[in-house]
Amino acid sequence: MNCKNLTVGLGLLGCMLLACGCVKTVKGHYYNMQADQHYYGDQKQQAFYMYYKSAENGVADAQYQVAQMLLYADGISSNPVEGMQWLEKAAAQDHVEAARDFGLYLLGGEFGYARDTVRAVRLLEQAAGGGDSLSMLTLGYLYCSGYGAPRNPDTAAYWYRLAAENGESIPVAWKETQFLAGIKKLPKFDPKAERRQRIKRAQTGLKTLGYYKKTIDGLAGPGTTKAVKRFQKDQQIEVNGTIDMVLMRHLYRRILFDPMKRMM
Repeated sequence: MNCKNLTVGLGLLGCMLLACGCVKTVKGHYYNMQADQHYYGDQKQQAFYMYYKSAENGVADAQYQVAQMLLYADGISSNPVEGMQWLEKAAAQDHVEAARDFGLYLLGGEFGYARDTVRAVRLLEQAAGGGDSLSMLTLGYLYCSGYGAPRNPDTAAYWYRLAAENGESIPVAWKETQFLAGIKKLPKFDPKAERRQRIKRAQTGLKTLGYYKKTIDGLAGPGTTKAVKRFQKDQQIEVNGTIDMVLMRHLYRRILFDPMKRMM
């Protein structure tokens, strides 16, 4: 085969591979849409089958959903080992929630994985880089306290500043210290904005733990209230559907990062 024929052949092969990839992606998203319909129609087993098909076709959202369902026996039998494998695959595709959850689980050594703080911090930084404010707050605490990462006030300040700039409330203990010195002007306290941020943090924690499945929007709608009550019942605390300090402390403790309760 001469060089010209070889070049044409390689070009055709490249086009074929690209076309196969596109077909696989389209098929994956089709399965994912079908899965969502089954899931929100409370047909969990059918949903899992479709999510799994989508995950096999490389859709990161589906890989994350498969992981959640396997880790928390959401309508199917629990399989933590496989669940963590799918979570790792989703995180490898820069799925923000997967990176955050995987990092938190590694921080505590959960679901059969050895505690790996170095990798946990890397994953949390990945999620924070994708805009996840819970990861920013967690990193601020880690670098500030030296828990799971070398104590570094400058790095702690960086993550706390980012969290504040993303509308988060900084832990009271650090509000008047050097850690916020880099913020030009602290935003004026807004009770409504603060409540919405707290609801977002609660929704994020509940989603991480498999209780909440809907959009993280900072609105305490029926889906959020139902998830809160389910969590409260499992934790054997007052079942009132309220997002308060007690709920937030239990959420972080359940996520296996007990020192985080000091931040709420």
